[in-house]
Amino acid sequence: MILKARDLMQDNVSTVTADMSLRDFANFLDDEGIHGAPVLGSDGHVIGVASYTDLIREVSEEERGGNHSYFRVGDYGEDYGVDDLAEDFHGSDRLVSEIMTLEVVMAEEEASAGQIAAMMLERGVHRILIGDKGVLTGIVTATDLLKAVKKYEESFAKKSA
Repeated sequence: MILKARDLMQDNVSTVTADMSLRDFANFLDDEGIHGAPVLGSDGHVIGVASYTDLIREVSEEERGGNHSYFRVGDYGEDYGVDDLAEDFHGSDRLVSEIMTLEVVMAEEEASAGQIAAMMLERGVHRILIGDKGVLTGIVTATDLLKAVKKYEESFAKKSA
């Protein structure tokens, strides 16, 4: 049996809008316990993706010379998490539309798990949006793929025993 995106995808996708403030976005990620979300336009179609990484880029000492007016300057080491980011964020009138990635990686529900994995590897992304012509029906994350591999191996081990 070949696993398809429809078998792997989460169909209750947390989304944001392009006009959400960066402060609200940081808090949203923390509240939802996720690291990124599709950005929907006013018509409900996907227009981009915004992530924790996009926010971190905004506070990066390398890119901002260690001084960004919207965040406290501090040590953004590997232990720095999304909850720290939400806490450190001072707020601004900047919007998700200013940091989101416009190039959306999307697959149809019939795409195989292997195709989804290949897309992630080729594009260097951790989530593939599932849908058609910008209409979102689900999302497959790298974690979803790992869970499927684990389940497959457990099932295979039971059959072999």
